[in-house]
Parts: sequence; structure tokens; C-alpha cells
Amino acid sequence: MFERCALVAAALLAGSALPAHAQFTQYTITNVGDAVPGSAVGVAGLSDTGFVTGWVFTSGPLFDSMGFRWSPRRTVVPAPPAGIVWQGFEVVDVNDAGTFVGSFGELSGFLARGFRWRAGVSEEFLTPLGFRAFPTAINDAGWIVGYAGAQPAGTPGAVVWDPMLTPSFVADLGRATDINDHEQIVGYRVDAAGVPRGFLYDHGALIPLGSLDPTGQGAVFPRALDNHGRVVGTSSIGGHEHAFLWTAANGMTELPDLGIQHFPFNVAALDINDAGWIVGYAPNSNGQADVLWNPGGAVVDLEPLIPDIGPSGNWQNLLSALRVNAAGQIAGFASHVPSSFQGRTVLLTPAALQASALVPGVAGELNTLDVGGAEPGQIVYLAADHDDPLDRGYFTLATCEPLGLAMDAPRVFATATADGAGHASFQWVAPAGLAGADLRFQAFQRGACRVSNVVRATL
Repeated sequence: MFERCALVAAALLAGSALPAHAQFTQYTITNVGDAVPGSAVGVAGLSDTGFVTGWVFTSGPLFDSMGFRWSPRRTVVPAPPAGIVWQGFEVVDVNDAGTFVGSFGELSGFLARGFRWRAGVSEEFLTPLGFRAFPTAINDAGWIVGYAGAQPAGTPGAVVWDPMLTPSFVADLGRATDINDHEQIVGYRVDAAGVPRGFLYDHGALIPLGSLDPTGQGAVFPRALDNHGRVVGTSSIGGHEHAFLWTAANGMTELPDLGIQHFPFNVAALDINDAGWIVGYAPNSNGQADVLWNPGGAVVDLEPLIPDIGPSGNWQNLLSALRVNAAGQIAGFASHVPSSFQGRTVLLTPAALQASALVPGVAGELNTLDVGGAEPGQIVYLAADHDDPLDRGYFTLATCEPLGLAMDAPRVFATATADGAGHASFQWVAPAGLAGADLRFQAFQRGACRVSNVVRATL
């Protein structure tokens, strides 16, 4: 029965526009870096279309680095620019078209040259003075920002490249850290006292971001900005990082922490999406935790929202949450239980539907699975697939992209209509032939573009 109910055609999985997430929810976890051998390090990139980039240290004796771009069913490892043999390379950001940027080196462990990968071709780009460069971000139109590897006295370091890779300096900033689709740029420069100061560069206007430090002496590092011109980052007070949100209307305001002070751990905001969701880190009782701020400014420890992390899950802990996209997905690193000392790049997908455990979860008997949080009056589909303990599968729901099921080949085998309270119940007799099979289940609504948490069962 399980194999015969293969109803995952795109027409069935079609839906409508993505909803605006307003509440904290659970997340599924997808292992996007397992196709590239090595331990995940550095940074991760995430596009609104669901591309994820990262890089790993390989297991060779020289500990070289290798960058990649992931999308469902395809992982791209770039080839070097023509005429170059690179020893190691990283990928730091990706746009909605899948174009990505990173750095490479011709010596092991020494990344000193920037490149762009587009449509299968890698190209190196240089600064206005002809020096090598390090990219930090790319927007959807293909504009790139970064900084110069060599900065002669009296010259800026922050650089922007147009889609033709023509470089220009960004005012007198020392480093550019992000660019949005309106070509606004954030970065910083070090003042005469040696203190980094953050700025928004808006088409010729250099706007100071200010500081949370009442004395004005703390370092300010902008990390990211969204398409509304909102900036997030860190502002130091007394040598400790504090997370901030800057807007043109309100200036710089501090984002709350978890209410726990745990020396020497700090608070930082690392990325923001256009809906106002922010990811970063803050101290908790165990040290430093990855956190999520909602558009209202409330903060939550992210790891407890991922059911598959913990003593009964496949994953030991969340190591970092680095990027958040328009769908509310989060890219970062986590450690897998069989190899807890090796991080893997992961994609976290919001699970707005709440699925219960399968009861009793026995082949040949009547099994029940309940779903809450559904759009009332709409059909809820229940899908299943063979379980993968490495969590590598992902199946995008058509017209709900990039949201999808944490499965490789889902089979839709049951439907139910949500009642007025958003509840749906599924009951079926699992065939005796599935006895001993390890399966995973997920519910979804195609119209509301909602997916549930993963439910595992051994029948």
C-alpha cells in the first residue's frame, strides 16, 4: 500500500503564496552538507528561493576547504576560474538566481582571492586599484560587496562590484558587509581612535548608525540589512556585544536577550529577513544559544524548537543559526549524533502544523495521527517516506517554494479536512507487510503552504 500510494505529482502539491509567519513555531531539519565530505565551518548563505551555500574543511592531511551550493537533489561544487588551480575555496553568499560568491587560494589554508560563480563559470574579480578582494554578499541583481585584500594608506577598503564585475569604492568605508536589492550597503570604518563605526551607504549618502554605548566608545559592526533598509548587528558596551536593530525612523535600538547573563558570552544579531525575523545568538544557562527574534521583538532560544535535536533525536545540538530567508527558513550548522565532533550545514524549515506521534505505530493495527494548526476548512494531506537517519531528503512543494517536506520521495496516502479549530485526524491500518519498516510522516496544506513537524515510527 505504501509504495502504491505515490501521489506526489506537482499538481497535487501545488499551493498559494507563502503566509506571513507571526508566531514562533517548530522547525524540521535538513542535512544539506552531507554530500560534501568534511566538517562545516565559516559562514552559510541562504536565498529566498532556497539555495544554501557553505564550506567545509576536508579530511585530507592539509585541511583544505571546499565550498558548495545546495538545492534539492543537486549540490554544486564550483570549478576554479580559467587558468587557475585552487587549493581551497569557500562560498559565502548566494542570490535567488543561484549565483554565488566566495574566496579561494592557491596555497593550502590560504584564501586570498574573490570569485563569482554564475551559470557554471567561476570568475575572479579585483578592486579598483587592481588588488585581490574578499566578497561578503551578493544581491538578487548580481551586485557584490566586500573589501580589498590590500589597502594602501589613504585608500578605502570597502568595494562594490556591478553585475559586470566593475569595481567601485564604497565612500571611505573600510569594509562592506551586506547589500540589499535597492543597492543600499552597510559597512564600517575605524575612526581616529581605533573604534569601528557602522554606516548605511544609500546612493551617495553615508548615514551613521550610532551606538548603544552611552559613551560612544564601543565598536559597532553591522551584519545585515533587509530590503526595507533595516540593519542588524552588534554594538559593544564595556567590551561586550549587544544586538541591535537600526531603522531610519527609530535609529539604533537594542534587541532583548534571554534574560540570562553568562560571562563571557555575548548577544549578536546576524541576519534579518524582509518580514522582520532576526537570527543571532545570546547567553543561556548552558553558555551561548542560537536565538530568533520575531517582528515584535520577542526572543526565543531556537534549539528547543527543533524536535530532532536532543537526546531522542538524530542531532546533538545546534551550533549556529546564521541566515534567515523570506520563507522563515534558517541556515546554520548542527552536530549529528553519530559524529558529534563534525558539524554539518543544515536548513531549518518552519513547521506551522503540529503533528502528534503515531499511535500505536504498529503494522496491522489501526493507527492514529492528529494534526493541529491547520487552516480551517482546508484539506490536510499526510505524506510518508522511508526514514533517513542522516536527514538528507527534501522535497519542495510546488508554488510554496522554497518550503517543502523533509523527505526524499514522499507518498501522499491520506487526506482530511481541518475543522473550525484547525484540527485534522488521520486513521488507517498499516499493512502487515510494513512490519519493522522505519518511516517518517509529515502533514501539509497546499493552499496555506504549511508543513508539519516530522513524525518517526518503526511499525
